[in-house]
Amino acid sequence: MAFKFHQVLRECIENGLRYVVGESGMKAVLFRIESGQFIDNPEGFHRDLYLIFNDGAVALEKVIIRELFRRLSLPYEERGDFDFATYVNQAKELFIANRREIALALVKEKISE
Repeated sequence: MAFKFHQVLRECIENGLRYVVGESGMKAVLFRIESGQFIDNPEGFHRDLYLIFNDGAVALEKVIIRELFRRLSLPYEERGDFDFATYVNQAKELFIANRREIALALVKEKISE
């Protein structure tokens, strides 16, 4: 389960960067910060993105988060101060919980057959 989440997160990071700064900009940013090492460390990703884009990092992170929630079919509602790591962790928790619910429903369905 975590592997699929991480794969989707990485794709959303790449797509968000590509959307905002273009293909060559995305490649330059990923070369500089290597997003793969931050899949389990969204705080580190934010920090490095902020070093490159300053306050513009938040706008880019919002694009990434909206895409992540959309791809995982999760409801997205921005509340209060935006914190990239909080939203990534929330998406991961909701994704895992949804997968468990689906698995339990399938097991119950098999048992009742």
